[in-house]
Amino acid sequence: MELVNQIQSLTPLLRAQATVSEASDKLSKDLLELVYDHKWFKLFVPKIYGGLALSLLDGLLVEEALSRVNGSLGWTVTLCSGANLFVGFLDQTLAAWLFHDKTVCLSGSGKASGIAEITSNGYLVSGAWSYATGAPYATAFTANCQLMKTGTRLVGEHGEPLIRSFLFLPDEVRLIADWHTIGLEATASYSFQIENLLVSEDRCFEISPAGAIRKEPIYAFPFQQLAETTLAANTLGMGQHFLSCCEAIFNTRYPHGNEHMNGTNPHSILNTVWKQLKQRRETFYLLVTAAWEQMETNDRIEDRILKELTKHSLDLVRFVRQRVALLYPYCGMKAADPKSEINRVWRDIFTASQHSLLV
Repeated sequence: MELVNQIQSLTPLLRAQATVSEASDKLSKDLLELVYDHKWFKLFVPKIYGGLALSLLDGLLVEEALSRVNGSLGWTVTLCSGANLFVGFLDQTLAAWLFHDKTVCLSGSGKASGIAEITSNGYLVSGAWSYATGAPYATAFTANCQLMKTGTRLVGEHGEPLIRSFLFLPDEVRLIADWHTIGLEATASYSFQIENLLVSEDRCFEISPAGAIRKEPIYAFPFQQLAETTLAANTLGMGQHFLSCCEAIFNTRYPHGNEHMNGTNPHSILNTVWKQLKQRRETFYLLVTAAWEQMETNDRIEDRILKELTKHSLDLVRFVRQRVALLYPYCGMKAADPKSEINRVWRDIFTASQHSLLV
């Protein structure tokens, strides 16, 4: 894939910016310019709005490739391109105004920790949300709120809370720079707050196939599986990066296939992990392809395929996490040095593993 080849050619430049970005706790200016120039935040945005309009499969391959280069870069692109996908659910006049900008970056939270009171002029919104990836350079924020009317929480036909998504502009939110983690440091995943903000009706949208305004298949794809696959692709890329770092260390630490002091052969273990990861990667992308083809052909995906996609996405993440933990002790003190590349990858993987969808 041409986009993946481009990323591979940019690897030295992108990795050189990883240390700069981590030191400032956000993507560097030079790194952001590359993101904008290559439209990585617009993976799933229609071409009419300056996007790449990729299929899910191609988008995942790009996210995997970026995460293989740098975890914070891959994670930020994945989360922000995922939020930019909401272009298909927004009022299209509002969408055209937002997405004409090449730097457009939606940031936000899926947690329904806000309240939206229905008024005659729109919605009165208050709430606080955590983990808004890319917050410092966001051109808009999205957040989920529970609907209320005259002080009463509204519910659906089965008694479930009525939840809707809302869009806010940067000057309407208060950012809280509270992202202090061991890994993914440059994702700048801040919290934000809103208090008694009146927004118009066109700022409210529903993230569901029924709520899609645009009719491209990507906007009808079930959002749960879309989110799970993008995060799995992220972990897959970071896992491959970790294994490559292990190879470099093992070639020096265990020359000529020497055994570890406990009698095991780290090279043999690493080779087995590479083969197992390759097999799981192939299965994962075969399922993604099957689901996408059904969506394009039938406008729906069989429940069986969706369940398998969820299962293999989570299994892939679990496998990477477990095998990284298996290999880490063979890497020596270099792996414990916070300034080393392998330590950064290790920290990124285990920080990413705390995402609620991956537990």
